[in-house]
Amino acid sequence: MNIRRKKSSFSKRIVSTFIVSAIIGSLIPIGVNAAAQCNLNATTHSVHKCTKSPKLKNAKIAVISDAHYFAPELGITGSAFEAYLAQDRKLIAESSAISNAVIDELKKSDVKIVLVSGDMTKDGEKLSHLQFSKLLKDLEKSGKKVYVVPGNHDINNPESNSYLGDTATPVENVTPDQFKKIYYHFGFSEAISRDRHSLSYVVEPVPGLRIIAMDSAKYNDNARKTSPVIGGEFSEDTYNWIKKQIKEAKSKGKTVIGLMHHGLLEHFNGQKQYFDEFVINNWEKISEEFADLGMEAVFTGHYHAQDISSKTTTTGNKIYDIETGSLVSYPSPYRIVDITQDKMTVETKNITSIDYDTKGALFQDYAYNYLKTGLKDVLPLMFKTLIMRMNPAIPEEQAYLLGKQAADAQPAPSVTSMTVYDLLSDAMIAHYKGDEELNPLAIAISQGMMASDDPMSQSLGFLLNSGYNDPSEKDNNTVLEFNP
Repeated sequence: MNIRRKKSSFSKRIVSTFIVSAIIGSLIPIGVNAAAQCNLNATTHSVHKCTKSPKLKNAKIAVISDAHYFAPELGITGSAFEAYLAQDRKLIAESSAISNAVIDELKKSDVKIVLVSGDMTKDGEKLSHLQFSKLLKDLEKSGKKVYVVPGNHDINNPESNSYLGDTATPVENVTPDQFKKIYYHFGFSEAISRDRHSLSYVVEPVPGLRIIAMDSAKYNDNARKTSPVIGGEFSEDTYNWIKKQIKEAKSKGKTVIGLMHHGLLEHFNGQKQYFDEFVINNWEKISEEFADLGMEAVFTGHYHAQDISSKTTTTGNKIYDIETGSLVSYPSPYRIVDITQDKMTVETKNITSIDYDTKGALFQDYAYNYLKTGLKDVLPLMFKTLIMRMNPAIPEEQAYLLGKQAADAQPAPSVTSMTVYDLLSDAMIAHYKGDEELNPLAIAISQGMMASDDPMSQSLGFLLNSGYNDPSEKDNNTVLEFNP
């Protein structure tokens, strides 16, 4: 009898302990483990200040962006192709050689992961996608893991053309499903989770590191357009899915970084005002929430500049937007990034040699001169767009002529013969290269232009001033500390 009473008492203690444990466990939100609850902020629901367990030890990655690969078979000579290049600043004819060069360098490197932040192709040509994906397949065979997101040029692009002789002819592009099939082994096949409403997905290439590949391209709108939609946004469903993935990753003690094509933050003053298609819609809210949920950094592209910006939220959480310049725009950079649990060390490398006739010039000189010369044609087109925004009633042809006049104007003839083109092209190239060096003459001229009564002069002066004012992080080689 005593034995039975002892057994009964012991059983009651076991049941009681189980019930108490269940009650305590029910107080912890689903998807957030007890360790991750250590510093959960009741106001912001931020979980990223908790101890990371298991901790990320190390991940060495490379980042390339905006390769704009164009299959040579589609035509890289002739009057039709030259007509296209007249309104573009990219090294399209050289794109195949540049892509091959960077793949060769990455094969020889000690990086284990390669991120591609969109615009793999010139304009979404299926043949270009197939050839570029073959390069990525060769890269994976060398032992690297490759992850991609689409850019605004890659899917449903109505400007997918060949340029043979004097004729531009539409060629087959790709749908979202075809894109996923072509790049299936570069993220989609090993995804922990995929968004049903976009081409977004999550991977964990090494223990402790979650990479959220976020599809920001608006290719579903391209069917009703004659040119691809440049701007980017997340649908409500995709945005909620991303936030859920950040929360889940942080609840498991992971370090979280993002990958997307469009900018998460502004990279110079007024970027969203003057070049709104290059920063994601609703960027202020999105960046605030991503940071407070625990995303440390996002790798982006799109604007073709080598630039790092950061934002600290009202609750003290910091997030970085690490934009990587285009392979087909001077200085043809890519990044090498060493990530640990508390920081990332960022290094910039530039392509210095390609298998292409550069007319005896070093490739970096060739690329610089190509961009500087190309901006002579591109800037009037940019100014035309600005003029038409200021005055929607003005005819396009007249706006272009006014834009050309603005580019050729000398804003400070008593000081220098430099034109607006000279000044702004230098500022743009400095921004593309990163770590802009202050130009006292340009700053002085910009201040005079901003004081003008002419709205166009004010705007161009503001842009010139912004080009040389980069108060945020170093752009090329730096160490970025994560949130504690």
